Amino acid sequence: YWKSHQFKKANIEDVLDWYNKFTDVNIGIVTGNISKLAVIDVDDLNLLPELEELLPEIKETTRVRTRRGYHYYFSLNGDYVESTNSLFGKRLELKSNGNYVVAPPSKIKDHQYVYEIPRGLVFSP
Repeated sequence: YWKSHQFKKANIEDVLDWYNKFTDVNIGIVTGNISKLAVIDVDDLNLLPELEELLPEIKETTRVRTRRGYHYYFSLNGDYVESTNSLFGKRLELKSNGNYVVAPPSKIKDHQYVYEIPRGLVFSP
């Protein structure tokens, strides 16, 4: 169901249709240019210190606690960003065009996905 939404945003009718059609649903966010979102998926927490050294701003971005680690959310500026399974040559995934992430408040295998927002970060509409 999500593949076509890499190029066309879901509308409210789509979402209501899915809600009525499926039970026990979770939420997914399509990454890449369509959502202006790229996500670094860290499943091996031992890589976090090195990632923080390579990309210090990771400490300042919103993240989601996943079953195995974290998703770190970054805004895209319109440039095409290719997904990879080996960001910085490590076992880190960069999810962008052609991918999606599971988003809060989804629950998979008794794990509740939850946003963790850095202290002092303020959202404005």
